[in-house]
Amino acid sequence: METQKSKTVFIEYSTANKGQHFMTVMQNENGQRNVIGRIYREYDKENKKTTYKATDSKGNQVFANFSELRDIKKQFIENGRSLSDIVPDQTINQEPTGLEAQSKKPEREKELKGLRDKNAEKDKERGIDK
Repeated sequence: METQKSKTVFIEYSTANKGQHFMTVMQNENGQRNVIGRIYREYDKENKKTTYKATDSKGNQVFANFSELRDIKKQFIENGRSLSDIVPDQTINQEPTGLEAQSKKPEREKELKGLRDKNAEKDKERGIDK
């Protein structure tokens, strides 16, 4: 059985105000998730039709406006890999590495230890044993 190395994922939000995107498009490749675009929905009251607009992660329009959501999704599925190559790697839920991880941890540990010591002193004053 062969595993799939690339997959386009659509995340739809239940609410979106005017001017906000209602769907995020992500490309999963080799365990990495990259946001490759967003889909906006606009309703034209005069024509009584909804149009969909696709943008990349920076807000530039990627495809022409479509009247059907399935058409714009099809474009993202067909061109997902090429869009993912253009977008710099922005992995989601990535742990900080290097100096970032080392510098934050000791400061936070000292801060937490200080808070615990203060709480312990207050408990002793009140006569609470743990």
